[in-house]
Amino acid sequence: LIDGGFRTTMRVVESRIKKIAKASPDGKCHFDLGVVSHIDADHIEGLVEMIGKPFPVTFGDLWFNGRKHLDVPAVETALADQDLLGGKHGLFLDTALELSKTEWNSAFNGGPIVVAPDKRELPVVDLPDGMKLTIMSPTPEKLDDLAKRWDREVRKAGLDGKNYREVLAAMDKLHYGVGALKDALLRRKKPTGPLDLAKELEKPDGADTSPANGSSIAFLAEHAGRSCLFMADAHPDAMIAAIDQMAGPGGRLQAGAVKLSHHGSANNVTLELLKRLDSQVFLVSTNGGGGHYHPDRSAIAKLVAGDWRPRAKSKYPIRILFNYRNEYTRIWDNNTLKKKHHYAVDYADGGNILELALVPKTPEG
Repeated sequence: LIDGGFRTTMRVVESRIKKIAKASPDGKCHFDLGVVSHIDADHIEGLVEMIGKPFPVTFGDLWFNGRKHLDVPAVETALADQDLLGGKHGLFLDTALELSKTEWNSAFNGGPIVVAPDKRELPVVDLPDGMKLTIMSPTPEKLDDLAKRWDREVRKAGLDGKNYREVLAAMDKLHYGVGALKDALLRRKKPTGPLDLAKELEKPDGADTSPANGSSIAFLAEHAGRSCLFMADAHPDAMIAAIDQMAGPGGRLQAGAVKLSHHGSANNVTLELLKRLDSQVFLVSTNGGGGHYHPDRSAIAKLVAGDWRPRAKSKYPIRILFNYRNEYTRIWDNNTLKKKHHYAVDYADGGNILELALVPKTPEG
């Protein structure tokens, strides 16, 4: 289970969890692994609620970089072994985990989940039944950036990070709204008018500077000959550095499917990063809400029409899987564009988007 979306999203997830639990002999829905990629509200809110309240769910391990994992000594120990509003949400999850006495980051001896770009090999974790996870983000520098912002935002909220009962009591009082970015902070304009693909392709790559996004736990998951790259909201420079370690400097990372970083943001889905990927299937997870208007037109334009595909595979179409059909995604369901740029689009419509992504395909696509 990767992230829990907003609090409202968890209500949908909860119904599925209860259905699985009801059919289980022990009345529980068991996950080999739960991952809280980073502390932004749209990723963490639902899992704060799941951990903090009775849910018929168990985890073999739970991954989350809490405040105690961000200090330099903790990061150095782990490596020896191998305007951020979301900061308050991290504190809430810290609290829920401590009070529930949940074991977390067990695969890393309770320490931080972190990678060192100067090391030859990235951390690898084997899950039950043969799934292999290669950790690609975050780096020590990204965790250090987050630590500074975390403390500042917790102080602004008037919370004592060590008084767990006080923090837990504040969760409902603040209605989780402290993690939601306001439109004024985003400085984004809603895209309007017809799509101008040439104009979007001319836009330069962006650069994500959010400490929370930079701290994202990202990994390549491999199982039974299939693979999917889960980038959460990771920064493109961190992903490129990890690909250098896995595929060699300038090499391409092969993956059956790629979950695009940061909901298809132009600051994370850059042409430079796309040139380092070798995949035919791409997942975009967002409803375009919250004033973000994701996925960005320029990011998807570079995906469908940018000069990044391996020449040997350029004749095969890529597939883009959106989990919502809305004004930000349906503009790409254009027969003229699809034929010209050799791509296809699908919409989840309540289905399992990952199953659709990993269906074996013929060489003809």
